[in-house]
Amino acid sequence: MGRAAAVAAAASGWKVAVSGRRPDAVAAAADDVRQQGAEALEVPVDVRDAGALREAHDRISGAWGPVNGLVVSAGLNAPRRSWSDQSMDEFADIVDTGVGEQAREKWR
Repeated sequence: MGRAAAVAAAASGWKVAVSGRRPDAVAAAADDVRQQGAEALEVPVDVRDAGALREAHDRISGAWGPVNGLVVSAGLNAPRRSWSDQSMDEFADIVDTGVGEQAREKWR
């Protein structure tokens, strides 16, 4: 979902900062953005790390100014699919990856 949104934004003329935990996947998505003729900034980051999110924001805003849009599509799957088999730690990790730190972190 995030990669498709990045490519669509690029096709609409936006500069796109591509982020994610895996630098290889970030680079591949950024290449897709560039193929649309748009400028891409590669920003590897773990969204569960509030300090890393602040650094990512600072890097993006330092390069391009204020952040004008945000697509949050980070996700994590638990190895056990049934609610009754999941621990609260596993569930908390899913929530923190999906929205936790982004919701807590205030974008300046």
